[in-house]
Formats: sequence, C-alpha cells, structure tokens
Amino acid sequence: MKYPWLMVLIVLTLLIGIAPAQAEIVPIDYFELEDTPVTLLDEAEIEKIVQLQQGTVQPQLISAISPDDTTVLMATFLPTGEVTIEFLNITDGSRTVLNNTPLLELVNHFRVISEPWWSSDTILSFLAINEDEQFIRIAVDHTTLDAAVAETFATLPESAYIVSASPRGTHVLLEVYQEQIFDDVPDGLARTGDITIQTRPDTINWQSSYTPDWLTLPPLMPGKIDPNTVRVNSEEVNLSIMDVRSGQIVPMTTLTPGTSVSSFSWAPDGTQVAMIRTSDINVWRGQESVAALVVRDAMGKLPPADNPFLQGNVLEVFDIASGEARIAQTYARDGNGDEFVDMAWSPDGQMLMVHMARPGVIQGRTYPTYIYAESGYFRLYTNNLEQIGSIEAPELQSIISEAQFVSESEVLFTTLLGMTQRIYYHHMGSGEFRQISEHDGMYLQLHATSNKAQQVIFFHSSFYEPGEIFRLNWDSSGWAALTYYNTPLQELNQIQVHEMAFPLANGAVRYAQLIQPAGAPFPPQNEPMVLWQQGGPGGPMLSQWTAFVEAPFNLLPNFGISVLVLPLQGRPGWGPALYNELADNRNFGQVDIDEAADVVRQMIANGYTSSDRIGISGCSYGGYFTSQSIVRHPDLYAAANTQCSLLDLITEWNVGFSWFIGYLMGSTPTLETDEYLQDSPGFLAANIRTPLLIFHGSDDFLPVSTAENFHEDVAATGTPVRMLRFMGAGHGITDFPEYELVAAQEQIVWFRRYLAGLGGQNAPEGPQAAPPAMQAPVNDPEDVLGRMNGLSRSVSDLFQSFQQNR
Repeated sequence: MKYPWLMVLIVLTLLIGIAPAQAEIVPIDYFELEDTPVTLLDEAEIEKIVQLQQGTVQPQLISAISPDDTTVLMATFLPTGEVTIEFLNITDGSRTVLNNTPLLELVNHFRVISEPWWSSDTILSFLAINEDEQFIRIAVDHTTLDAAVAETFATLPESAYIVSASPRGTHVLLEVYQEQIFDDVPDGLARTGDITIQTRPDTINWQSSYTPDWLTLPPLMPGKIDPNTVRVNSEEVNLSIMDVRSGQIVPMTTLTPGTSVSSFSWAPDGTQVAMIRTSDINVWRGQESVAALVVRDAMGKLPPADNPFLQGNVLEVFDIASGEARIAQTYARDGNGDEFVDMAWSPDGQMLMVHMARPGVIQGRTYPTYIYAESGYFRLYTNNLEQIGSIEAPELQSIISEAQFVSESEVLFTTLLGMTQRIYYHHMGSGEFRQISEHDGMYLQLHATSNKAQQVIFFHSSFYEPGEIFRLNWDSSGWAALTYYNTPLQELNQIQVHEMAFPLANGAVRYAQLIQPAGAPFPPQNEPMVLWQQGGPGGPMLSQWTAFVEAPFNLLPNFGISVLVLPLQGRPGWGPALYNELADNRNFGQVDIDEAADVVRQMIANGYTSSDRIGISGCSYGGYFTSQSIVRHPDLYAAANTQCSLLDLITEWNVGFSWFIGYLMGSTPTLETDEYLQDSPGFLAANIRTPLLIFHGSDDFLPVSTAENFHEDVAATGTPVRMLRFMGAGHGITDFPEYELVAAQEQIVWFRRYLAGLGGQNAPEGPQAAPPAMQAPVNDPEDVLGRMNGLSRSVSDLFQSFQQNR
C-alpha cells in the first residue's frame, strides 16, 4: 500500500467512533447525582430498587434478657438514618421507645464503658465515667423509663487507661503506667495492639448501618477480637484489674513486646479473667517483621517448633478474688498442636468452654499454617485449667462456631453448615446434642432466657426475609417473630429458592441455591441467570437478605434474572478438605473456576439455561472469580459484571495482602512468575470475548488504575466493555446508597442487553406466594453433613458416609 498510515488512520477513526458505545470509563460523582440522577429504567422499576435496597429496617439486640425473662434493650436502624432505642417485650413483641428520655440524655452526656446488665428484673444498668473521672452506674427502669445516676464509685487513676469492663460493671481492666504517657489517647481509653495485620480482606458488609457513639463500646480489647486480625504490642503493656467500688488495683500481668491478644473473657462475677494470647512474635522491625512471620506461616514455611503462633499460644486464667492475681496457664504446644482461639465462662465461673482450631494442612506445603485454620471443636476446662472433656461433632467443625452457656450444664452452639447457620443445644450431663433451629439463614445476636423459660431470641435473615427479631424454644418449638418492621419489603420481594446438586467428573458433588422470580418453573426452563460468587475467599456464603449489586440475591430475581449461588473451594461449612482445596498445590485461580464452568455446562446441557442466557458476577474475590472465569472460559458466559476486583496477584503480593496471596499461591511471584501470571486475569484480558461491565471505587485498596488498565485491554479486543469509577468509594459501594442505585440500574440493563430473551422484561407484577416447597427450603443437617464427609464420593454414598461418621 502506498500510504499505509492512511489505513491506520481510518481504522483508528472507526475505533474512536464506536468507543463511547462499547468502551467507556464513566466517573460517577456523589455530589453530581442529586442534580443529575441516573435514570436508565422506568420510574416504577427505579422505585422498586430504592425500596429493595434502602427500605430495610435493621433491629439490633443490645442487652441480655432481663432475669424475669420478659425484656431486652434493642436499637432499630431506620432507612432514614435515624436510630430508635426501645425496650422489647419478648413475650408479646410490644415495644417501648426510649428516644428523648432521661436514659438517652445520660448516656450521651457521660462516657459509657460497659455493655448493659440487669441489676434486677426491671433495672438495666451501664457503667460510665463522669466529668470528674469517677466511675458511675447509670440505671433505667424499663417499666417507668425513669433513669438516673444510681451510684458513684472510685476515681480512675490518671496513669491508667481502660481496656475492658466486667459483665456487671464491678471491675475494669486497665493499662497502668508510672506516668501519663499517651497524651493523644482520647477519653482515657487504652491503646493496645498497635501493630495490626489484617489476615484477609474485609468482607463486604451487607448489613451496614450507622451506630450511635454510645453503642460503639470504647474498650479496645473486647471479649472477642476480630479473628481476621493479628494485633501485636510493640511496647511493654502492664495490665491490672481495678475494683470500681473500692478503688483497689491488683496487678494482673505484663504483656511483653511481641504479644498478641486474640480473645478475652470475664467470669460473671468479675473476679476471674481468661485470656488467650500469643507471645514472642518478632517485632524488631515493627509491622514489617510481623508481616514476614505471617507470610511464612501462611505459605507453610515455618516449622511448628519455630512457629510463634503455636509456641507462644497460651490460655491463662487470672483469679483476683483473694486480692492478689493467681494465675493458671496452659500452652498449645504442650497439647496436640491445636490452637486456643476463643472461650466462654459457665454462669458459676467454674468452667471454661474453649474453642480450639486445627491448623490448616495444605497439600504441597511443608508445614501447617496456624493463621489460616481449617476446622475446630471445643474443649472443657476447670477454672484452674484442668481439661475435663471435649466436644467434637461434625456439626461443629466449622471454624465459624460459637458457644454460650445457658446453665452450668447446658450450652447453645451457633455454627455453620452448608449455606445456613444453625443453633444446637447440648446437655453436658446426659450428652444430649440436637439442632433446635429449623429455618435456613443467618442467626446473629443470640440471647438466651433463664433455664426456667428455656427460650432464645436472635436476629434472623434469609433470602426471603430482610431480618427481624425472633423467639424460639430450646425444644425447637414456638418459632415466632417478635418484630415485623420489614413485612412490606418482604411482600415486595417476589422470589423463590430451590436447592440444586451438580455431580462432577471427579465424583464430587457441588450444591447451589437457585434464586428465581416467584412463579418461575422449576427445574428452570432455558431462563436467563447469573452465576454469583462471594468475596473473600474464606468467608461463608449464607442465605441472607441483600439487594446490593455486590450480592444481588434480592435484586436481579425481582427483575426477571435468576441468581445461582454456588459455594465452591475455600468456603467454611463444607468440611476442611474442600476448604483447603483452593490453596492445595497450584489450585488457586483454576480449580473453582473450572468447576463453576463444569456446573454451567451441565445447566446448559439440561436445558436450565443456554449459552446466550448465562452471566456471571461478583465483588472482590467474587470479582476475581468473574474476571478469571471469562479469561479461562471465553466462550462460556454471555455477559459479566466484575466489581472491586482483584486482577493482579503480583501487585497485590508486593503492596497488598501478601500473606493472604502467599497462603493461596504457596510461593512468591519471584519463584513462580508463570503461575502468578496465569492466575492474574489483569494480564490475560486479550483472551476475553464476554461483554464486560466493571464497577470499581476510586479509593479501593485494590488500585483503580489496575481496573482501568484491564478495561482498556478488554476494549482493545473489540469486546463490549464499560466501566463505572465510583468517586470516593472504597472496596465496594455499600456505604453509598446513591451509588448502589446507579449500579443496580447499570447491572440490570447490562444483563438485559446481553442475556438473550430479556428485552427489558420486568419481574411479575403483584404479590405472588412462593410454592409450598419453597417456603421451607432443604434444611436436613444429616444431608449437609453427608456432603461434607463425602464430597469426593458419589451421591449414593453420602448418607452412608454420614451414618459412619456420627
């Protein structure tokens, strides 16, 4: 050609001409949306999205149940942003609002430093500090709503900083120094664990809400510390216990530099304190040296004999009843190598229920990892730390399990099986162990009545329910809602849920929940659907209410698009083997991606959907899962929506969660460059042929520039791609309702455009009851346990496997 540059110019002109339609990066600015709102859908659909996303009322239990088994303090977070404080009668569901009462005036005037406790059947108390640095007890009568400062106690020493308060406000745990050294610490609060390593990225908070200052309790060493955070002292910390009435201070212990406290618990009478800590962590270079140890542990390169997370892990009990600190302790290294992670006291203070964690044993690694445990169980100790038994059951092996005593011999467990949490009752005398919860979903804020009433109340949410407070008897009877804040929203939510099973070529079976528009045929018949994966990995995939784009369970199905929720490797609740498999050998970026593709191909072969009606979406690791899926299987998905996505493992190793990437990959990018490259979708965008919608916050810890480069590389292939850069948003956009509304419209429009047969169809109009079978989804614990114990076997072997392991 005489003028080759002319052809290049023509091609570039044509590409520029089509770029705005196919390859846009659109900044979304919070401050501009009020003047120029995004309206991609009609008014009725936009209003429905607003109701689904922003219409949820969130009740939160604040106190324990009163001794007469009638009353609990509750906060209610309204869609307007307002918070209502109420007394809830758990016998009949009646409520008494405390806003604009003397109690609210008092707790906002003084510094509340304890959780509330019941001083009598009618009096609820809080420990606080007044203007003169004196400890005071604030009391409110739930029958009259009269509130006042009931008692004034000793004065907080100037050289002391509050760490925690005992359950009934009798004692406080202090950091005590020779002189006041922390001039920048507000309100006399302690500063412990100043080196912080977050072991895995934050899970997107679907239940986000504003919490009043007085509900955000100030102690920095609470009873339960974030299990995904390692907090280490860089300096020596002296701990003492103070009797707030007498002012007596009893030295408890000294935390040496390099100590991490992972759990802390008061006995009910306040005279005993149990603590789980890990010592001898190298802090000579501060966060850098701690991070290096975490990386080595995560990659299986620390021998147990040299691993401080095992060798320094110790359970201690401090008894100050005599006026001196009597110490009992036991080290994990002297047992079977399992770690102490959490604990609960019996009501009489004579027994500890300790949650134990088995270290992760990853195929291809030389040593186990103690930072990323694979399963758990419970041990029983006396208050002198003599082991007197253990509770090991398949139902309790998820590391996401909790225990609370309801009497000296009875315990309630909250645990995770499959895609639902469950509550179990256990009698230590008779050995009785049984499930008492019968509804799938999420159980939070569990509070038990006395042994006489034998009831439990809790917050419960599921795909069907936005979330309410419920009551249940210990014998599984009497399931009853105590609040009905979200009934209109539940009626608006027209969905149905079915469980599906997919046998794989290797003999394993994977289980999913299919969320469809109400009234849709099941099994599905060639319907448009989106495969969804949660962030993490490592967090559970639970049946819960959310209409956010990051987890569109109650969004897309209400607009004609089904969502398939498919837990795979790296998810708790399905047994340690499947949990570890994501990190085994060189599986990351491949095993779960390819299994999902196998499931999709089965669905197409069975006529449930078709190659032009299947999409994929997720945020964070779910965004990685989406991006890697359309890289490895470019002809499988008809449309994709990747959000807050991990795209570049090499960059993340160098400047981000290097320890978590090391756990997943098992090696460094220097030693395994090719492996890192093939597992990083950001380097492989040239493979993509799936129309792609990208959401990313400008302030995400995963750099927005990487997502922008990914967008440009996809655009260069000629594949339709569109990116929304949400200005000021971090990892996910759930903190910005205005952004969620924009993103929901974009997500719906994108899938309607590229999933054949939608053509702008809406969800069915009018209230439609779910089919009877859908009102009680599959919830057989034996079935789920069978899956956990027989994931590599055929379906016919599942139940037999469970019976053999009971």
